[in-house]
Amino acid sequence: MTDWIPSQVGLRDHPKTRRLARMLDAEPPHVIGYLHCLWYWALDYAPDGDVEDFEPEDIADAAGWTGDPDIFVESLINCGGKKLGFLARVEGRLVIHDWEDNQGDAFRARVQAAAKKRAQRARSRGHETDDVPNNGDGVPEFGDSVPTLRDLARAKDQTRPIKTPMSNGTPSDRWSEAATEVFDHWREVMQHPDAKFKSKSKRYRAVVGRLKDGYTVDQLKRAVDGCRASPHNMGQNETGTVYDDLELICRDDVHVERFIARAKPEMVGCRQVITSEEEWFDGD
Repeated sequence: MTDWIPSQVGLRDHPKTRRLARMLDAEPPHVIGYLHCLWYWALDYAPDGDVEDFEPEDIADAAGWTGDPDIFVESLINCGGKKLGFLARVEGRLVIHDWEDNQGDAFRARVQAAAKKRAQRARSRGHETDDVPNNGDGVPEFGDSVPTLRDLARAKDQTRPIKTPMSNGTPSDRWSEAATEVFDHWREVMQHPDAKFKSKSKRYRAVVGRLKDGYTVDQLKRAVDGCRASPHNMGQNETGTVYDDLELICRDDVHVERFIARAKPEMVGCRQVITSEEEWFDGD
């Protein structure tokens, strides 16, 4: 997986950067940090550079900006003066300006690395991913050119199948249906009957992200059960804090697999809590 993005040296003294710093009443190095945090976040949550479906609060939070979210987003749009800012409205959508040009190589590396991992996982389960042009290992190829948004969308859609029965609706409907099933299981197991699951929330995006990574609904349910089995996550820690949010459980593959490993076969779907680490390791 790509763990870095290119950063242009000219960003430090670019008029757009300086103008944004003045608009936000922030130091230029801080602004550069906000921009990079936003770009890091976009690789995971807006890989095509389109942020139209996110609230200003989401964008500000992604960048680490703690001031007024609306001012932050408007400043990103208007800091270009007569030219486009770091965010721009293109065909009615709010997008990160020049995202493909600046982050195309990172796109391609991330798509290919993730696809290779999914292809290996699919082969180990007896599945194939043949619908995307690939290099023989199930990894999509784009040649030497930077992949377009359509290339990326096609690669993601065709190399990230959900291997659970779902409705015949749109891809968005199918992701939502599967994610809601995981959420309902979490709400019951963790006893959070009033919890919300909005489509733009971090909780929702985390679950859908792991489904798109190739994890099944049953695997994510099992991760929920593993979290429930953890004394530390259930509040048996120095601060007495419960760490059981679904966003935490599904934050990334490391968290999912860690919690899956904690779930005993007989615990799936139940509310049992193991009371000590010794009981966890000694139990059958």
